[in-house]
Amino acid sequence: MKLMARLRNPSALLTVAVIAALGAAEAAPAASGGTSPGSKPPVVKKKPVPKKKPTKVTFPISKPTWLTGFLTTEYWPAPEKWFNGAKVIAPGLTTAHRVDFLYSARGVAMEGDGIDLNGRHVHYVSGSSGWVDQSGRRGGYYWLAEMFWRNSAGDITYPLEGGGWSNGACKGDKKHPKVCRKVGAKETRFATGASLGASGLPLRPYKSVAVDPRVIRYRSAVYVPAYDNGRVDGWFCAADTGGAIVGRHLDVYRPAPAQPASGYSLKGQRIRVLPPGDARVVYPFLCR
Repeated sequence: MKLMARLRNPSALLTVAVIAALGAAEAAPAASGGTSPGSKPPVVKKKPVPKKKPTKVTFPISKPTWLTGFLTTEYWPAPEKWFNGAKVIAPGLTTAHRVDFLYSARGVAMEGDGIDLNGRHVHYVSGSSGWVDQSGRRGGYYWLAEMFWRNSAGDITYPLEGGGWSNGACKGDKKHPKVCRKVGAKETRFATGASLGASGLPLRPYKSVAVDPRVIRYRSAVYVPAYDNGRVDGWFCAADTGGAIVGRHLDVYRPAPAQPASGYSLKGQRIRVLPPGDARVVYPFLCR
């Protein structure tokens, strides 16, 4: 009876209705995208992100390009005062210079340029006879295959300006056991004056760089951030090359240090290359 009395009461009917509705809501599964407690978040199908294809680089560089993985080294005009060999007159020169200054791998033959005892430039011209190691065998980078002597073991030696020999006294060969003979056909020629790079452009300290022309064309502008230090702006002209400059390798031309040294060597460098046409527009006075 009490239950029937509450049901007849309008306010009781409203309460029952509300309770029933709430119960139904709790029992009903959450609608898709709902935010009620316990509901699952909407399932959003992600579109597959297409993988970027690596940019293909064509060598030699024909458009402005950033490149990575470069080795940078340094070279300079070799000062004759660093050497101690006896003086010889080489093809193309009218005055005598220390033999190791001209023919060793630390001298003009390798660097391409040198400063003699009078402060004048001497440079390599042409006709290299190739390189040998300290034992005089082909394949090394110790001396040009000419203008040297051999000791009793057959190794390279040369006379010193102050007397004596660099690596033991010279001995005659089998055909000429009593005659000390120097080796070489004098194929290499030198000249006085400032050196020109392989591009035909004069070399300028901290403005010229040797490149592999199969990678970077001559007269391209090359930016090396590691050399952008306030004193140097980091921009170089691709003006030269060398036998050891292969692939991703740059050799920066700079003034000679105060003492013999190997220069800075930096690996994994990121550089910017502007091919010759762009270089002429952006930096018209860089390659001059």
